[in-house]
Amino acid sequence: MGTKGYQYLKDNYTVDFSYNAIIKHFELNPVVETEIPKKERNTIVFINQSSGYLMIDIVNAFEDIFEERVLMAGMLNKRNRSLHDGVKVAKLVPYKRNSSINRLFTWPWSFLQALFLIKFKYRKAQLFLVSNPPFTTLLPLFCSNPFYLLIYDVFPEALVEFNYFSKNSLIVKLWERSHKNIFPRAERIFTLTDGMKSVIQKYAGEKEVEIIPIWTDNEFLKPIKKNQNPFVEKYNLLDKFVVLYSGNISASQNIEVIVELASMMQRNDIIFVIIGQGNQRDKIYRMVEMLKLWNCLLLPWQDTNDFPNAIASGDLAVVSLGREASQLAIPSKFYNFLSVGAPMLCLTSNDSDLGRLVNKYEVGACFEPEKKQEIKEFIEYLIAHPGYRHKLSQKSLEASKDFTSDNISKFF
Repeated sequence: MGTKGYQYLKDNYTVDFSYNAIIKHFELNPVVETEIPKKERNTIVFINQSSGYLMIDIVNAFEDIFEERVLMAGMLNKRNRSLHDGVKVAKLVPYKRNSSINRLFTWPWSFLQALFLIKFKYRKAQLFLVSNPPFTTLLPLFCSNPFYLLIYDVFPEALVEFNYFSKNSLIVKLWERSHKNIFPRAERIFTLTDGMKSVIQKYAGEKEVEIIPIWTDNEFLKPIKKNQNPFVEKYNLLDKFVVLYSGNISASQNIEVIVELASMMQRNDIIFVIIGQGNQRDKIYRMVEMLKLWNCLLLPWQDTNDFPNAIASGDLAVVSLGREASQLAIPSKFYNFLSVGAPMLCLTSNDSDLGRLVNKYEVGACFEPEKKQEIKEFIEYLIAHPGYRHKLSQKSLEASKDFTSDNISKFF
């Protein structure tokens, strides 16, 4: 296992591990059941270990098609919309970020939990499989249920790119061979971008891979004037140019670049705000303290009520996509920043999927993380030219209209 691969897993995945854990899990977390009629039910089971507003919207949208909807998830991050009352929730192992040992077991354990439920409770259900955890796409090897695939992150390619496994390793070859057997049998295959489609198509054969972009919520997230924003008032940001990052603080996110920029730009009219959690948070705190940066504000995750104000506080939003993942994933925060009309500073290459979106909609600029002087000059230009900043903001708002929940209709 390479250093990058170990760090990728360490940053993003974990599970509590103990003897008889699966049995204890189902004793402590039984599936919430309602009374089922004697007739056979038309059931669909969604599997997504870390479910948020996107998954909630998808599950809710299937209400008129299936009598029974079940969501298997380790955690459910609600925003302004909740799951319909009729949806059953079966708990899988949740993501945690406090133990390296735990992180190493999250994928197989959640996979086994899902397989256990399918085999013993939902043998005749249709499955809606999301690539989270990545082993979920291998479930059709062990059950005969009809299934849909939604690929948010492309595996095993991501593990190879992060030096998790060698491209020629046995596990990668078996995984790829399994996908070539599984993907053509899917009812339908969905993914997020053209780049991801090009990677996935080699498994799908003649089966079409359909692109359904992530969506945002222009009712929950919208522009807020600085002098009317409680978050801005709370942290005394009114007279500052706010460079904002909100998301995971992990090794693959290049957060140290933001801290280095703060060190290069110690001026009274700019502040760098970093919101989030992750295993690199302590490292970032130490960097800020060591460099004595008074212009860098570190904050924890904001709760649901405060999140819209926080994300709307930035004059410039930072979105990072590692070089290794340029065609294997897309950050959902990009779409949320569109809703609040934020100009974008993207730490990625122009030929990544994220870079192509930025350039297509003209909402900001992309830089490789090591181009710190060029990034600094871009920020200074935005500060000196509010008209150009306003133009980027309007472009973001216009782009957000292409990424609404209307995209859900493409699943049908």
